[in-house]
Amino acid sequence: MGSYAFPVGSQPNLADFIRPHILKMKAFVSPTIDDGQARKGILLDANESALGSCLAASQWNQWDTAPKGKGTGDDDAAVLALSNSLGLHRYPSASLLSLKKQLAASRGLPAYWAGKITFGVGSSDLVDTLIRATCVPSRDAILITPPTFPLYAMRAQLDEVRVLTSWLRLDGGDFYLDEDEVIGILRENNVKLTFLASPGNPTGTLIPLTSIRKILESGALKGLLVVDEAYIDFAAGAERSSAVSLMEEFPHLVILQTLSKSHGLAGLRLGVLYAHEAITEVLKKVQVPFAIPSPSAAIAMAALSPAREDARRALVASVVQNRTELVRAFSSPSFRTLGAGPPIGGNSANFVVLPVWARPREDDPDESERQDDGVKVPDGSRATEVCELLRSRHDIAVRYIGNNPGCSGCLRVTVGTAEENNLLIQGFLDVLRMCG
Repeated sequence: MGSYAFPVGSQPNLADFIRPHILKMKAFVSPTIDDGQARKGILLDANESALGSCLAASQWNQWDTAPKGKGTGDDDAAVLALSNSLGLHRYPSASLLSLKKQLAASRGLPAYWAGKITFGVGSSDLVDTLIRATCVPSRDAILITPPTFPLYAMRAQLDEVRVLTSWLRLDGGDFYLDEDEVIGILRENNVKLTFLASPGNPTGTLIPLTSIRKILESGALKGLLVVDEAYIDFAAGAERSSAVSLMEEFPHLVILQTLSKSHGLAGLRLGVLYAHEAITEVLKKVQVPFAIPSPSAAIAMAALSPAREDARRALVASVVQNRTELVRAFSSPSFRTLGAGPPIGGNSANFVVLPVWARPREDDPDESERQDDGVKVPDGSRATEVCELLRSRHDIAVRYIGNNPGCSGCLRVTVGTAEENNLLIQGFLDVLRMCG
């Protein structure tokens, strides 16, 4: 295949990577397809409840079916108010056009980018949608770069899609992508989706745009390059580091983002996909209709409003500051003396990866000599014990990730508040002394 460095505005050849039967399918047509043109009049076209919902206060009075002897508390009143304001007896917008325009504006993107946006129930939903749209079971493959988000492989395996790997290289305490190996695998295999997490989980490593560009320009792609940027806002120079800047040039590039991290809305479950308009049109055929509920869309509209942008930036700045303090503490002599740290990975996300090392035994002079020379041995058993004791003694939860390649004996620690981090550091020092 030729290079995918197409001119701006070029069309992707959908037949190269979309499953043939999906190309022939028609998208589900909803009466709520365009929220840019409000539904008006007597609405009897979608089999909704024209009488309102069971939550509407007026309906309790009309039919007198409210539970006897039970008043409505503050929580009930909030639910009633939400129901009335959102019109929950009606299906949500199928297009979410207003929300897409709001998102584009919040990211400083032109209004026409609304056509490049697809929402999902978290990024996980969008990963699944991409796999089902592109990969023929038992024939096609995806490519991942472990250690990485495990859901890519899990969803592919569920759909009987092969999973190929190009391991990230660990050098000098950070992870690096081997672009040449990735390109070689792409040339030799029928890979429909290549997933690159930037910054990665659990690596926290940002993949340079030069590496992404090299893969896109290699001519080796037979499908889509998917860059998962769930943590991009925590990276230095986030706007300059995002692969969104390459999308106009490369129509086979797809970007995943989310409102779970930098917006602090993990419970909302709203994932974002940016892609060429031709690709987003195809994804409409694969996604479940009305995937994003009205309450989720309303909360997202508020979160993406200009009035909330300062709050989002302040949230990100606080996480970055607290991350810096956590890295400093984990790199201190106090931790090194107790056989932990310094952190590994890129530290460009909202977490820090802390390695736990084997403590030299007094009865093993050879091991003590090796560690005195700077040769540290990861200790998964000790790391697991530290994790468990943090929970039992200090009620602090961190995650053991030692089963990931390159992460032997490591714990992944989400950046907390300044107070939580202080308690965490003291808790770590306590249990590290116990786990000698």
